[in-house]
Amino acid sequence: MTKTKHQAANAALTHLLNGERFSRLNLPADVGTVNSSLHSVISTIQNKYFVPICSEYNVHNVCEYWMDEEEIDRFYNDREAQREEIQHEVHLRSIQREAKGLLRLAEKLAINSDGLNLVIQQLDGKGKFAELVIQAANDSFGSNGGDVA
Repeated sequence: MTKTKHQAANAALTHLLNGERFSRLNLPADVGTVNSSLHSVISTIQNKYFVPICSEYNVHNVCEYWMDEEEIDRFYNDREAQREEIQHEVHLRSIQREAKGLLRLAEKLAINSDGLNLVIQQLDGKGKFAELVIQAANDSFGSNGGDVA
């Protein structure tokens, strides 16, 4: 039987909350998926369920996943705070990805720092997105002579 990504994510989360550590090479049988990679399943847990998962590559260059004991405890005793914290981190990473994409577009269009600042203001003159893009642009263009804003 093929599991959906959410079924596999729920099974993986159960194992992680039990303190288990695993990779695609020693995947618990009930987590096994045909249509989704383990990375995709872990991504669902982190980005949709807002649960912090640790990962590192082992000596075989295979990624292993686990949860810190403190985070397991928080899951059971302070879930709302944990959810809000991880949701904020996920949102911030999303904004940073978008900012980098905008910078790549600006580079392709050969927009100078003044032009990039104008584009940012037109897109979002007051929000976090603009602040992050301006900071990223300053980091990028700053070394070439001057701040964006």
